[in-house]
Amino acid sequence: MPFIDMLLLAVAVAMDCFTMAIASGIIIKKFQWRTALSMAFFFGLFQMAMPLLGWFAINSFAHYVEAFDHWIAFGLLAFLGGRMIRDAYLPEEQRKMNLANLKINSSWA
Repeated sequence: MPFIDMLLLAVAVAMDCFTMAIASGIIIKKFQWRTALSMAFFFGLFQMAMPLLGWFAINSFAHYVEAFDHWIAFGLLAFLGGRMIRDAYLPEEQRKMNLANLKINSSWA
């Protein structure tokens, strides 16, 4: 991967993490060091691990899915978009999320 591609990927991932940090700071009313440090650790861990896992996965079996990879991407994006549209019509009490709690809300699963 060329250096400019890696740089652009790093900036995109950093902006994604920065956006989540701002949203988390707005949602969480009471500051706690433990919560802030655990969120920073897990955000950093997953933002580092996901591109690495994706790279290893692509290098392992890319030749098996080259013929229909665009349909996999379409299906994933259609699923996520459908869930976002569905969640927009949920009642307000089901749309609340607690970023300080690492457990998944049952209505989001």
